[in-house]
Amino acid sequence: MLLKHFDAAVNKSGLSVSVFDVDTEAEELRSVAAFFQKEPKKVEKRFGVCLTQDDCDRAGIGIDADAVGDTGIKDVDQRHANLTGSQKQFSEMIAQILARFWEGQNRLRVFPAWQILGELAVLARLPEGQIAKETRENCENLLEKHAGMLNYSNDGSGVELRKELNHNHLKPCVVAKRSF
Repeated sequence: MLLKHFDAAVNKSGLSVSVFDVDTEAEELRSVAAFFQKEPKKVEKRFGVCLTQDDCDRAGIGIDADAVGDTGIKDVDQRHANLTGSQKQFSEMIAQILARFWEGQNRLRVFPAWQILGELAVLARLPEGQIAKETRENCENLLEKHAGMLNYSNDGSGVELRKELNHNHLKPCVVAKRSF
């Protein structure tokens, strides 16, 4: 599961935190981009924390898999769940995750702005029925702010992302291609 953020909504039964059930790095990225477009300002780096069913079980945190996702991306919303528990239970789970991280487990994810931007380009081209109209508009509005970095293929089958890296006076150009 990919923890959306550390902010939690407080309700009568305690805290509720959104997560997305993911199996691959591609699903992680899609979930981050889908969530990101909900509050479109500018594309910037994001972090995610990976947690497991065992992490939740050890801390006594419940998983509400019936909670409906609201990103507007059908396959992401289907993987949405809410974690529920007390402040103490969440604190215990975070402490356990940090201990696993310190022991060398890969629990932290970094999503550079340009990677999120590329995924937004893919999301914007999803077929009707897979993306809500407002979500597509949010993606397109964010993409307009970075138009020089993206090129869609002439046949509409993919997108190319170009990003120059300024490192030690070298300026390699990263080119990533994604098919739809």
